[in-house]
Amino acid sequence: MKINKIILKNYRQFRGVHTIDFSPKKNKNINIILGNNGFGKSNTYSAINWCLFGDDQQKHQRLNFKVRDDLKIGKTKKVSVIIELKGKDENNKNRITTIERIESFKKIQHKNIAAGTPSKARSKKNEFFLSYYTTQGLKELEGVPAENYLNNKIISTDIKDFFFLDGQQIQKFVLKNSTTDISGHLDILTSITDMQGVLKNLTTLQKKLEKKAPSQSNSELEEEIHEKRNQVNNLTDTMNHSKENVQRLNEQKQRIESKILDLKKRVSTHYETKLIINKRNDLDRRILQCRENISMTQEADYLNIIEHFAGTVANKHLKEYKNLIDKKVDDEDLPKPTIEGADDIIDFMIDENKLVIQDKIFADIKWKKSIDKDKFKKSIEDYNEFAMSQRDSKMAKIALEVNDFVVAALADTKPKEVLQESKDAYQRIKDFNTSLDKMLKEHVDLTSQIGDGGAENIKNDAAELRGKENLLSDLNIEYGAYLSKYQSSEKQIKEIEKEINKKESKLGKTSNIHHEINFIKRSIEILKPSIAETRATILSSTNKVFADLFEQNILKKNTYDVKIKDDYSLDIMHRIRIEDMLPRGKEPLISTGEQFLLGYSYMQSMQESVQLRFPIIIDTPLSAIDMDLRDGIMNRFVDLANRFDYLQFTFLFTNSELTPDIEAILKPKIGKFIKIHAVDSGDKSTEDSYYEVLS
Repeated sequence: MKINKIILKNYRQFRGVHTIDFSPKKNKNINIILGNNGFGKSNTYSAINWCLFGDDQQKHQRLNFKVRDDLKIGKTKKVSVIIELKGKDENNKNRITTIERIESFKKIQHKNIAAGTPSKARSKKNEFFLSYYTTQGLKELEGVPAENYLNNKIISTDIKDFFFLDGQQIQKFVLKNSTTDISGHLDILTSITDMQGVLKNLTTLQKKLEKKAPSQSNSELEEEIHEKRNQVNNLTDTMNHSKENVQRLNEQKQRIESKILDLKKRVSTHYETKLIINKRNDLDRRILQCRENISMTQEADYLNIIEHFAGTVANKHLKEYKNLIDKKVDDEDLPKPTIEGADDIIDFMIDENKLVIQDKIFADIKWKKSIDKDKFKKSIEDYNEFAMSQRDSKMAKIALEVNDFVVAALADTKPKEVLQESKDAYQRIKDFNTSLDKMLKEHVDLTSQIGDGGAENIKNDAAELRGKENLLSDLNIEYGAYLSKYQSSEKQIKEIEKEINKKESKLGKTSNIHHEINFIKRSIEILKPSIAETRATILSSTNKVFADLFEQNILKKNTYDVKIKDDYSLDIMHRIRIEDMLPRGKEPLISTGEQFLLGYSYMQSMQESVQLRFPIIIDTPLSAIDMDLRDGIMNRFVDLANRFDYLQFTFLFTNSELTPDIEAILKPKIGKFIKIHAVDSGDKSTEDSYYEVLS
């Protein structure tokens, strides 16, 4: 993206409309604006800053003073700056984005020469407009939406200091050597600022929730609800898996039943065969009923035994065993629990990159480039895998399984009654199986007779029919097993959810607070090391670029080591004397020019790290730099302009800065050379300035 055009209207000494044409030329991406002090060079720089960011370091009124003087009391006049940016759209076509900031001024006081008071105008209204082209056509925004688009899609206010440089401020930045400023820059480059915002919000939210957290008794009830929810999650997985198999098997059954029906029609055309099939169909119904009786009796007996198992064992020994297990877990002799239901919690808490709890948005989540919601889930899955791998030992499995039985124990179970019920169920199942065996033998006999008494042409159909029926029988058994498991899981889920509702009703609105606190704690545990790791990575890569840039431009080669220290301060150390050349609170031991060079190298390292293709604008770039360093610095900018054609540099020089040597260095890359003139009407306070395009 490059600046195509700048239009100033009544901005300070630029009365009326003034246009600066920066339309890019191929392979010439350096622009020069030349002007003596007081002609409007720095005001041009301020106008660009004001238009893009609403930031104007010049504290004087923006309305041209001649326009202000000529204005009548109560009347208004507008100051505006328009910037056209030229860049590529999603189809790599050149598109123009237009940004306009307008400020209206109302005249409130005339100039009084006798009293020595100037005329006054008050800012009345500020407006901001932005238009851009997409494949769908022109889009126009104004006000806050326009500001947001500029900040999010074009250039953020947070990183403007890397692209808008005031040469006089560069030295101040180096001398100040603020760890806060440098740390903030690094945070901006890595989105750590957003991560820290999320971390701060999570910490605040955790404290608020902990104040609302229920008492210890409620906490125990909360844990019971958590365990029940884990049971529901596990049963839901079983139910869904069974449902998928029921649907799959049902589709297979329907296809085979259709084929069997067709074969039966053909086989039953013979009278004797038809009688056998009818008799066998009746037998099929009785076999099916018998199997259902067996299944129901087995399930009832199974549930009865499981439900009362813990109570049939000596409770005293079980409790002792449970205490032993609890101690083993506390001593970390047994594996830690997994994070159950993590996916559900994440989906509940994180909605479209926002932290949402009970329909209230607490924070925006901006994931770093290599992390998103799915990878966050994956890290939890990896933790669960690790935790489960620790449970492979026989001791851990036995301990955890027995612990589950102990927790489920019912103290009021009567073992004798359970045993008798189980004994009665066993006898009923035995009787059903005896009847089933007889019916199956009869079924085999009848099946073998199909086709024997008929014509030769139905024997093949009969054989195929028997094969399909055997296959259907196997499918029915498998289908019945999955259907029973599905229905059983569904029934248990409903019963457990009733228990959860009762417990939650008792607990009240605070029933989920502990889970929310635990989730927030886990999120904080993940964010903190991630922030530290990201800081270390970006600091290392930025330091390499920083050191290389400084070494390339400094005249005293192999003399200094420069870096950003771990405390986020600039450090320049003399290699031979092992001396700190930028001691805090003392005069630097490097020249003014070297201070500028250090600042430029730092800013350029930031520009390369941020990788944003935005114009770089520098006011008075060489004002206080030693003459012997100027050539090296400008050669560095030319080198960048040669290597990165997408970059655009605009230098606002004073006449003393743009010497013939500097102009010669820049000349091959100069796209536009513009000079500022001032018209003197005899009174220095009434100068008007204008731009002249020299090339």
